[in-house]
Amino acid sequence: MQLKLDIELLRKFLENDPDCSALGGGEYIADLYEAKKPMTLDITLSEKGASVLAAAYLRYDEAQDGWYMDEQISDESEIERAMKEALSQYV
Repeated sequence: MQLKLDIELLRKFLENDPDCSALGGGEYIADLYEAKKPMTLDITLSEKGASVLAAAYLRYDEAQDGWYMDEQISDESEIERAMKEALSQYV
């Protein structure tokens, strides 16, 4: 899925947000804990733009005191909406 977002703003977010991790080669993991439905995204940046390779909801397990991946996200508009909300703090 291609993200229709400002690539430089997205890069700034991915490189500076403490809940994002660079994997190398332009690939990042972004955990959006503050989204309406928390999610994790595997995002790649290239000269062609930004793509989401995988996306899943995150669920908190109180017994284990941690987050885990839940079901995959197939709604592209939900992913883009959550990313726009996350990026709004970097404008």
